[in-house]
Amino acid sequence: MKLMYNSIFLMLKISCLSCVFAALLAGQTDLTFKAGVSEVHVDAGVTDQNGRPITGLIQNDFRVFDEGQEQILTGFAAEEQQLDLILLFDISTSMRVHVAKIASAAREAFHELREGDRVR
Repeated sequence: MKLMYNSIFLMLKISCLSCVFAALLAGQTDLTFKAGVSEVHVDAGVTDQNGRPITGLIQNDFRVFDEGQEQILTGFAAEEQQLDLILLFDISTSMRVHVAKIASAAREAFHELREGDRVR
C-alpha cells in the first residue's frame, strides 16, 4: 500500500515538474494554473418530519442552486448509486504528524462502503 502511495506521489511530482520545465523552456515566466468543474454529483435523502424516507420523488421535485443561480439537472436517479472513490494522501513532511489520524479516518470510511463501491 505504501509503495502505491509513493508511486502516485512520485507521478504527481513528475507531472508538475514536467509542466514547469515545459513552460520555462517555452520562455514563459508567469505560470498560471486554471481548473474548472463541469458537473457536480449531489446526493440527497428526503425524509418527513418523523424521519421516514419519502419515496417516489422524480427529477422535477428537485431544484439545485449555486450562489443563488438555479442549475440545470443533467441526471437523476431515484435508487442508490455505486460509489467510485479515489483516495489521494498528502504525505509531505508537514503532514507526517497527522498521518496516523488520517489513516484511522480512512479505515473507518472503508467500513461504510457498500457492495459494488470501488476504491482506487
